[in-house]
Amino acid sequence: MIDPIDFNVEEGESPLKKIRELLGVSQEEFGRRIGVSGQTVSRWERGIWPATFTLAQIRALRREIKALGLDLDDIPDDLGPRKAQTQN
Repeated sequence: MIDPIDFNVEEGESPLKKIRELLGVSQEEFGRRIGVSGQTVSRWERGIWPATFTLAQIRALRREIKALGLDLDDIPDDLGPRKAQTQN
């Protein structure tokens, strides 16, 4: 388990990829667990496609992140690579 406060995602890093790596699974295995293909996971992680989920997939994702001690509220809405924050 990790402390939600320690779940920081660096610029250019995908929160979804970080979750998958913390679980210690491949894209293919992670996709199987949440009901999508490994190729879809890859596209989400690279920001090629926006991550969209069915209700069943949301429940499966919630189970996976719960195993890490996280909740859906602990992860950002956009699961693709983090963009640099602009300063005003």
